[in-house]
Amino acid sequence: MKDLGDVKTFVDIGTHGRIIRRLLRDVERTGQAPADILRYFSEVVEPMHDKYVDTTKRNADFIINNEYNPKIEAEKSGLHEVQIKFHINMPLAQLDKKIRSLGADRIASNKQVDHYYNPSDRDLMKTGEILRIRQESGKRILTYKGPKVESSMRVRPKLEFEIDRDTTRAFLNIYSNKQKTITKIRTTYQSKNGLIFSIDHVEKQEGGQVTILGDFMEIRSIDPNVDQAKIAELVRSLGLNNSAPIQQSYFEM
Repeated sequence: MKDLGDVKTFVDIGTHGRIIRRLLRDVERTGQAPADILRYFSEVVEPMHDKYVDTTKRNADFIINNEYNPKIEAEKSGLHEVQIKFHINMPLAQLDKKIRSLGADRIASNKQVDHYYNPSDRDLMKTGEILRIRQESGKRILTYKGPKVESSMRVRPKLEFEIDRDTTRAFLNIYSNKQKTITKIRTTYQSKNGLIFSIDHVEKQEGGQVTILGDFMEIRSIDPNVDQAKIAELVRSLGLNNSAPIQQSYFEM
């Protein structure tokens, strides 16, 4: 068949780009669950690509790079994560007393273990993306975050869904390059003015080294237009207004 064409062109894109582009497209187009899309990609699409598609690249007269652009395409997730955090510069018992005095409701307290991965064909630190699997309360949650959006807070496009053991194994067949692990003991509250925030004790494991990052308060929302006055009020009430706001994720620390 290759001899029938006068000019042969191959459109190229890396594995990471194919996965994320398919997830962002097919969740809305087909209504499939993201975990099912990921599993089908790993078990069927990628093996067929390696066998029947990628092998034709060597016959191409021209190769067109159609690589995934996270700054543009990640916005198709339709969801934004809005966060800002502050370093806690007081004993946690003292802070807990302040929180209770403000009438905030304690929602949950648990341990989160976040494993961050890189594909073999892309450095996500350079592209501003984040890809992780979170282990929490017996569940595994896969999260993809696009690059930061210009804002006074840390705003990122986000895609997140629960995966089972088989889907985790399929994912790790492709994303086997683990960068680091972040472990948090997280207690989540809701303030009287409706803000969701957590008190986190955070450790980082990277290259065989364990580093204690410290204690933080993190305020979270899915609304990019979250009321800044409410945030300022909460921070001031808890006595954290002398601490500069942090826009880095724990992964970036």
